[in-house]
Formats: sequence, C-alpha cells, structure tokens
Amino acid sequence: MRNKTIAALLAITLIVSAIPAFLTTAQAAEQDELDNGILYIQDAENYAMSDYWEAETKTAPVKEGYVFGGWYTKDGEEYAPLYEDDLTGADDTAWAKFVPAHVMSIKAQTQTGTDANSASTYVRVITTTDSTKYQNIGFDIWYNNTIHETGNTEITRVFSALKENGATVYPADRFGAASAYFAVLKIADIYKVNFQKIIYVRPYWTTPDGTKVEGLARYIHVSDNYNGYLSVPVNLRNAAPIAAGMVTITYDETLEPIGVGAVEAGRILGEINYQVDTENHQIKIVANSASVSAGDVADGIMANLRFCVKDGETPKSSYAFTMSGAAFANWSEAYVDVIAEDYQF
Repeated sequence: MRNKTIAALLAITLIVSAIPAFLTTAQAAEQDELDNGILYIQDAENYAMSDYWEAETKTAPVKEGYVFGGWYTKDGEEYAPLYEDDLTGADDTAWAKFVPAHVMSIKAQTQTGTDANSASTYVRVITTTDSTKYQNIGFDIWYNNTIHETGNTEITRVFSALKENGATVYPADRFGAASAYFAVLKIADIYKVNFQKIIYVRPYWTTPDGTKVEGLARYIHVSDNYNGYLSVPVNLRNAAPIAAGMVTITYDETLEPIGVGAVEAGRILGEINYQVDTENHQIKIVANSASVSAGDVADGIMANLRFCVKDGETPKSSYAFTMSGAAFANWSEAYVDVIAEDYQF
C-alpha cells in the first residue's frame, strides 16, 4: 500500500525493542523527549492505541501543552509511523507522539498597505508542522461564524522558508524549535465591509494512521492589523461535551484589554461574562453554552480576547498569555477535565 505523506518544497516562496502488549500499572511508562521538545510515550494505562484507534473511528489522545502526532513503533533509537493502509487493528505496544502545541497554532498576515479605506485585501494564514510524515495539513475557516468557501482546505505541500517583509523567515524562528515546515493559505477578496468581522481559522493535520488532529485556533480581524490590536484566543483541549466553564487568562503588564468588546464570544460557549483585574493583569471568563441542546464539545475557541499596547509602552516582538481552566461541567453538571492552552503571540 502507498504510505501517504505531504510533500516538502525545499525552497523559498512568496506564497505561501518489543514491549508486552499489556503493561501492568506497576510497570513504569516509557517517555523519550527529543531535543526539539517532541515527546514519544509508551503508556498502556493512559495512551493505549486501542483506546483511541479503530478502523472507522479515530480520536486523538490529549496531553497538556501538546498536540498528537500519530502512533509510532520504535526500533533502537529510530521511530517509524504506523500507516493507516497497513493497519488491521490497534497495536498497544505503539508509542504516542506528541508535538508542542505551538507548532500547530496560527499566525496571520494582512496584505501590506491595508487600512480602513482599502476596498479589499487578503489574509495569509500560516501554521507549521514538525515533519512531512502526515497525510495532509489543512485549515477550517469560518467567516463571522459561517463556513467560508475556502473552509476545510487541505494543504498537500509545505515550505521550508517564506519571505516576510523582504526577509527570509524559517519555521523554527517564527513558531519554535519543533517547527520544520510552513503550511500556508491565502484568503483573498476580503472586502471593506468585512474588515471588522471575525475570521475563524483552525489548523489540523491527519496523522499517518488516519487520525485528524486539530490545533490551536485563532480569530482574525483585518481591522486589528491597522489598529494595532492583538486578537488572542482561548483554546480548550479535550474533546468532551461541556455546558459551562471558567477560565483565567494572565496577560503582559504592558498590554491593556480594549474597552468594549475586550472579550468576544467564541463558537463553543457563546454566552460570556468576564471580569478584568488590572492590578494582577488577569481576565476571568465565565461561560455557558449558547445552545440548549446537549453535546457541545470543548475543543474549540471558548472566547477571543483583544488587547492593545498601553500608551508609552514599546511593543514587544512577542507576548505570552497564560490560561488556566477550572470548574468545567457537562450537561449533567458533572465535572469535566478540560485544558485551556497557553498562547504565544
């Protein structure tokens, strides 16, 4: 069978050891960490392949600070992916690969020169991957909470470098050490009437074994670019049905939330209340589902925060936002363990 992987374009572009199948709890799980932050874990109690992988149903295991990169075997010091075409069932001796979550986050660039008077513009959205050993990479895109014609777009080619403001940039420089390739999509023909509307972008990849894994989503507003605003998402991890939750965000002291509309309701828990603690530089959000029907899933944006740099402060090259979640509940009012991922802007 043909093992599918995405193709890498190594050029600059303007466009962008066998272990028993059943480990006992007394046996320690094995974990290997590579120099670039990627983890390989063999743990039959928490990461048994049979708990997640079936021929017709595949779910990704969740680990705080990481996204799932597929199931692998290990031979000496070498790891090899398990391919969907070759699998007849789960292998509980497999290693779960985890990639730092920032690798599959989103950065966005608006066409140079766009301002409030421009008739139209485009947005280039960028994510990264740690390798080409994926079936595909893609973006789910919504305009103002409506699926866009370029939504669910599959990318089959990635790039080792890009041009940005005339300079060559590399994935590891823009996203982090584990990033090896860019995946790029240009969203064209955005007209002035839509400059302040929400563009929701969420990256995904499909692992060699066929598991679709969703990354850290982001809201984009064209107007934020020329207004100098930061649009920062609250991302939840763990595909569990939830009805309500609370999360606290700690932000850089050189920033301040934009007054009205500092927090925008997301696509998951749409009813938002929040409090800003300027002394401790924190925002606390309490959210409920906007729908009365059960089954909302806590793996999308819960809310979007908007900030500007305080008067007299010099903008930094990057900002880190720390998220901590607590008291998430499902429709039966039972506690649900949900991770709110930190975000690097």
